[in-house]
Amino acid sequence: MRKKISLILRIILAIAGMGYIAWSMDWVDKVEVKPGVTLSDGRVVNAVTLLRVVAGEVNPTKQANDLTLEDMKPGAPGAPGAPGATNPRVTVTAAELADSKQFLLRPSFITTLRHANHRMLLAGLLLISVIYPLQTYRWLILLRARGLDVTFMQALRLTLVGCFFNYCMPGSTGGDVAKAYYAAKKSDRRTDAVMSVLFDRLAGLIGLALLGGFASLTMLDLPLTRQIAIYLWGGMALGCLGAMVYYSRRIRRATGLDWVIRRLPAQALISKVDAAAVAYRDHKGAVLATVLISLPVHLAITSSTAIAGYALGMDTRLGLLMTVVPVIFLSGIIPITPQGAGVWELIGWAMLYDPPRVTMNQIVAMLIMVRLYQLGYSLLGSIYLLKGDIHLPSSDKAAEIDAETEPAPKVDPTA
Repeated sequence: MRKKISLILRIILAIAGMGYIAWSMDWVDKVEVKPGVTLSDGRVVNAVTLLRVVAGEVNPTKQANDLTLEDMKPGAPGAPGAPGATNPRVTVTAAELADSKQFLLRPSFITTLRHANHRMLLAGLLLISVIYPLQTYRWLILLRARGLDVTFMQALRLTLVGCFFNYCMPGSTGGDVAKAYYAAKKSDRRTDAVMSVLFDRLAGLIGLALLGGFASLTMLDLPLTRQIAIYLWGGMALGCLGAMVYYSRRIRRATGLDWVIRRLPAQALISKVDAAAVAYRDHKGAVLATVLISLPVHLAITSSTAIAGYALGMDTRLGLLMTVVPVIFLSGIIPITPQGAGVWELIGWAMLYDPPRVTMNQIVAMLIMVRLYQLGYSLLGSIYLLKGDIHLPSSDKAAEIDAETEPAPKVDPTA
């Protein structure tokens, strides 16, 4: 029952998120006219006014041509814009539109996509491809550190299956949950297999926070990035402190942590999980390597997102994008809505929205593109699901195979 309620709530939040996205976007080409502007028909604009583009091309990445504009709202009965009448129209020249203090172009979402730099979008798609082998190798290090004999292709298969569940399947089952399930499915060391997935995710989150933290140090002239730097570096410092408390034998005894763990319910399970987690204390080099590998992984996906933003006509500093995009992705730690629908866009609006340099349409389109990039590659995981028998090899099964293939001992007939 709880799962159904949770699923229903997530669906409602997802619908609300998508509704917010749709509401915040421009669906027709518009021009925002500032107060005090005199239009070509002699009218003086007294308040911010939106006019619909009815003739001429709006290009968000280049200088606009002459545009013919029409009032968005119909006029009073008997006046232009009433039923059966034509709304007032005015002409604004390209030279006038160049003055952002008087006119602000607001291209529609479709126009923003149509005029995107498709070569840059393709470059972003290709850049995403490098993250999957890197993620696989990162997980492989953790598996082998615990003595699980897994090949690269076996790990890659489960990595892609996890991505498929993460991006292509509805419901509350996340990619890591599916990955951990299949990793432990036929393993004789299920706790170690599941813990490797958890540590793989933690390494990814640390790498993402580090990337945003380093990028924020290049943008300390902005109040926003200074605040982000404080939160990211402060959070990582607290995380390091917590890890020291958990992994130090001396501190565990002094703080009574061992005593607390021994008295938790489901003691058999808790003890196994604790032992599997503490075991990585003896593999510091492997854990550090996974964090370092996470940096190029997230550099690739963050750069791909930034490239998509520039392809859509964004005019903002690269350092700001490389700081904010990791923060947007970090919001996915709490799965409020599927793929952060609405949540990502809300954070993007709060941190990047700066018309006309960065519009809401561009923010939404950028985040949709990076989702589509990963969705495309994640479809490869469906191939392995269709083949079935998705799991990591069992050492017991391997031992049985070795026993079956070992030559039978020779028998002395004279004995």
